[in-house]
Parts: sequence; structure tokens; C-alpha cells
Amino acid sequence: MRASFLLGSAACMLAFLAAADARAQCAARLERANHNARQMPENTPSQVHDELSDQSLLAEETKDSNPAECLRAVTQMEALMRRHGKSIVEASGVPAAGGVAARPKTLDELFPPTPLGQRLVRMRASTGGQTRADVRALQEYIDASRAWGFAVYSANDTSNPAAARVVAVTDDVVAAAEATQEVMIQINQDGDVLHAQLQDAFAELEAAQRAQYNYLNPGDLLAPLAPVPEAIRKRLDAARSNLRDVTKRLNEWIERNLEEGFAPGYLGAMRVLEARYKPRFEQIEIQCEKLRQAAFGKLAEAVLTGKKTTAVEDAGKACSQMEAPLKEQSQREEDEIHEKYKLPEKGEDDPPAPQARSKPAGQGRGSGKPK
Repeated sequence: MRASFLLGSAACMLAFLAAADARAQCAARLERANHNARQMPENTPSQVHDELSDQSLLAEETKDSNPAECLRAVTQMEALMRRHGKSIVEASGVPAAGGVAARPKTLDELFPPTPLGQRLVRMRASTGGQTRADVRALQEYIDASRAWGFAVYSANDTSNPAAARVVAVTDDVVAAAEATQEVMIQINQDGDVLHAQLQDAFAELEAAQRAQYNYLNPGDLLAPLAPVPEAIRKRLDAARSNLRDVTKRLNEWIERNLEEGFAPGYLGAMRVLEARYKPRFEQIEIQCEKLRQAAFGKLAEAVLTGKKTTAVEDAGKACSQMEAPLKEQSQREEDEIHEKYKLPEKGEDDPPAPQARSKPAGQGRGSGKPK
């Protein structure tokens, strides 16, 4: 028993020391990575700085609780900096081991997974139906773009500026497509993402695709690109085509279902209400028009004879009396829909919701009868 206890204690001590060593190692590398990140070249794209910041925060959060995850994040920071021409040096200025900007040899070295991409893997698991298919189409476009970017990079010399630009364009495409995925999933889960955000995501994605298209069809680029395997090009073309269908369908869905400050389904419920009351208001309007025409006839007769008449005012009052019960009933139902779909107001510490760019005509409270 004594020997067994001693062996168990020794094992625990070794595990404790190993964990402590891993934490210390990650903390040291993270400090060095942060030092290098602050000294990136001036022309470094903004999304690279954002990615370095995300990975640094992840490493900081996990360096004590999960040193392995911390080291993985720091390794991605180092790979990203090397890919963008930054040699890794110690805080003292001495080159670090492996600090030379090595040429990436694998797809993941050239385009390391992003923190958002890793979160999306978990988020996608909860989606279903058409949203799952649309999110998968975006993911296939991301994967096809990364494969194409890596093929272009591998087939060309590192001094080719067009090849270097393809890497940056691919980074933009991946970032825009991942952001669009995130908004799509949030809308599906919570209904608390407004249509302006999805429209903005689409705009960013379209801009990135236009830049990508310029390098798929290079034309007058200063430095010609070596060709990539046809299968890779065809995969990207198919993914782009499928994504156009997804974007079209989602834009139509936005117009049908989303409204500023309301959950999906609000606009549809309002249109059903409008369709149900419209013929009833039209019938009253026909009766009101008859009353008005008769009143104008009496008014004309009174003018010719010099008499006074209140026929027009009486017709207006009669019309209002006919409309009043239906207006009250339709307003009550509109208020019920409003309360049912109204999203909770943001707290004082929450960021303000983005303003919608446009508001479909005929919607909103206090309109009396449906337009």
C-alpha cells in the first residue's frame, strides 16, 4: 500500500509540474506573440490585426485553464504573422527559434482556422431545414475559396504580387462569408438580428466576391498567375453559383419576414391582417362614397336656392360611425400582433440596434385601418 501510494503521489506531482510548465510556456510565447503583433508592417490588412487580436484574447482566456488551447492559439498567431512577412523575434529583439518567415506548406498554415470559424462549427449543429442548407452552401464556398487561394499561392513564386494579393482576397472572402453565416444562424435561433445586419453582411460578401472574381479572370494583371488545377476552379465556380441562389432566396426571406425591432413572422402576420380587413373596409368605402355623392347633390341644390345645408358634414359623420367599430377591431388585432412579435428592448449596457435602411410601406402602429 505504501509503495502504491508513493507511486500515485509521484504521478500526481509529475502531472502538476507538467501542467505548470505548459502554462508557463504558453504565457511566455503569448507575450512574445503580442510583442510581434504590435510591430507588424504598416501595410498589413486590418483583418489580420483583427485575427491576431482574437487569437490573443483566446490564448489569454485559456492559458491557465487549458494550456493546450492557449498554445494552439499562439501557434496560429505566429503562423499568421509569418505569412504576412513578420519574422518572430523575442521581446529583446533577438530572433526567436523558427522566427524566419517560412513559406506555408499546407492549406491550414496559409489559411489557419479563425476563432469565428471554430465557433460556427458549434453553432451550425443547432440549425435545421433550409437554414442548414444555406449555411452549408456558404461553408462550401469558404472551403472552395481556401483551396483555390492555396493552389494559386503554391503555383506561383512568393515574389509575385498578384499571388500575394490572392491570399489577401481569400482572407476577405472567408471573413465575409463567416460573418454572413453567423448572422444567418442568429436570425434562425433568436430572431433578434435585424434585416439591416444581414443586408450589410451580404454587401461585404459581394464586395469580397467581386475582388475574387478579378483574380479568377485576371485580364491585365501586372504579374500573370500560373494556372491552377481545373477541378479546383470548377469547385469554386459551382460554390459561387450555388451561393447566388442562397443570397437571392435570403433577400426574399428578409422582405417577407423581418422588420426593425420585431421577430421573424411579424410582417407575415401583418399582411394576413391586412388581407382579412381590406374587403370589409372597401365595402364601407363604397357606402361612404354614395353618401358623399348624395350630400354634394344637396349642397349644389342649396347653393342654387340660397338655402343652408349640413348634408356634407352629416355624410362625414355617418361614414365615421360606420368605420369606427371596424377600425377599433382591426387596431386591437394589430396591437396584439405588435406585442406578440415585439423583441425585448435593449438594456442600457447593450449596444444599440442598427437602423434599418428602409421600411416596407404600410407597416407600423397607429395607422388606423390597414392600408
